[in-house]
Amino acid sequence: MASNQLAICELWDVTLPVLPPRSRLYNLMPVGVGTPNVESLTGYIARLAEAHNVPTRTLMARELLPLLDGDPLSEPVRDSPSSSWPKATQALNGFGTLARDWV
Repeated sequence: MASNQLAICELWDVTLPVLPPRSRLYNLMPVGVGTPNVESLTGYIARLAEAHNVPTRTLMARELLPLLDGDPLSEPVRDSPSSSWPKATQALNGFGTLARDWV
């Protein structure tokens, strides 16, 4: 190659990637992933609330439920403490669509 020729280099794509909005919550790893003793979703949410020093209900109502438009759990939590909230949360530890959406 002659010294007066320019080397051809590949072009780099320097556009910034699209990043999803970031959570204000701590990034806690679930306990026991890959073992029979994996942490339940409700257990994880309770531990997350404890790490933020807020009641679980407050974390759910102010941080998690607003992210889920039309979630069936949103009305009981926001409107009535004597609602079907305890029964509905059992579905969060299952394999249905409600649990998948929450994860």
